[in-house]
Amino acid sequence: MGSVIPTAVLADDHAVVLDGIRRVLEGRVMVVAACVDGDALLAAVRSHNPDLVITDLSMPGMRPISAKRTWRKEGFNPTVIVLSMYSEPRLVESALVSGVKGYVPKHAAGEELIAAVNAVMEGGIYVSPLIERRKRASGPVKVFPETPLSRRQREVIRLVARGKRMKEIAATLKLSRRTVEMHKYSAMRSLGMKTTAELIQYFVKHEAVHDNDIPPHDQVRH
Repeated sequence: MGSVIPTAVLADDHAVVLDGIRRVLEGRVMVVAACVDGDALLAAVRSHNPDLVITDLSMPGMRPISAKRTWRKEGFNPTVIVLSMYSEPRLVESALVSGVKGYVPKHAAGEELIAAVNAVMEGGIYVSPLIERRKRASGPVKVFPETPLSRRQREVIRLVARGKRMKEIAATLKLSRRTVEMHKYSAMRSLGMKTTAELIQYFVKHEAVHDNDIPPHDQVRH
């Protein structure tokens, strides 16, 4: 990376994860802000214009990929590294297509995160070897149809993408678990999907279209 220490904005909705990332980056990257939701991430990029954004894919508020599109339109262009609990190859492909330059599973952070920072600051792309091995074993990335989903289906998918369980989603949306499962699986049928990983990939890929017209949880009606 040379003698200049890059600046970074961190984003994750768990404070303990942010603290861990800070410790890993200490002495190598100057952390100028740490955010717990997507809206704060967008504001921090506008305020600090960092070299790097190191973020989870799924957080409350504006999702990071949507925030990325917004700040690019405004002239900001930090390099994005995703640090995520999801390592399914098709989801990683969607992130890379959206312009993410580094992808590291949370359980493989530490030295891998430093390797990712070094690679992207030199103009490269870094994908964890753990993901690359899974990628070689998987087929080509599936292209999903532009099938319209209901607001309720998209709200359920949003929470699934955040790693929420059916019971947690039901409590958040004030629905029965059976109703939540019905919305999830009806969305999967409409999109021709068989796995939750594919559903998450679809949400990440198409979120920019839908993020701004999904009302808050307490305003959604089924």
